[in-house]
Order: sequence, then C-alpha cells, then structure tokens
Amino acid sequence: MQTECSAASFGFQAIAGRSVVAASDGGAVGSDAGALLLGEADRATGLIERVAGCFSDHRRRHLVEHEIKTLVGQRGG
Repeated sequence: MQTECSAASFGFQAIAGRSVVAASDGGAVGSDAGALLLGEADRATGLIERVAGCFSDHRRRHLVEHEIKTLVGQRGG
C-alpha cells in the first residue's frame, strides 16, 4: 500500500485560525518562523517538560526566579 507522504512539506494543527506548514523549499526565511513549529511540537510531545526533568535543581528555592522548565524552553538569541 502506497502512502501519501511528502518530504517536501509537513502540515501541523492550525494556530489562531492559520494553517501551519513546514516546507524545505522556503529559500531565505527568518529565524522566528521555527518558533511556531517548535511550540506545536512541544505541545504534542511534552519535550521541554521531559528535558527539564533530566536536571536536578539544587538552587535555593527562595532565590529561584525561573524554573528549570522555563530556562530549558527559552528561545536562544
């Protein structure tokens, strides 16, 4: 049985009424476009929560401003 897969593009769940499609033929694109894709992937898999669970937090709780999950999920600049 043949499937209808295409390595050229992938569809994701719509966000705010807009379709989200990842494609390899985009040419020059901005780096922020991947944030939508990564956010959707994280919601589907819980990846950030799982990665954050790999760390032991030995900081003093009363001094902690950002949880490990927040630090792991930060967008690099």
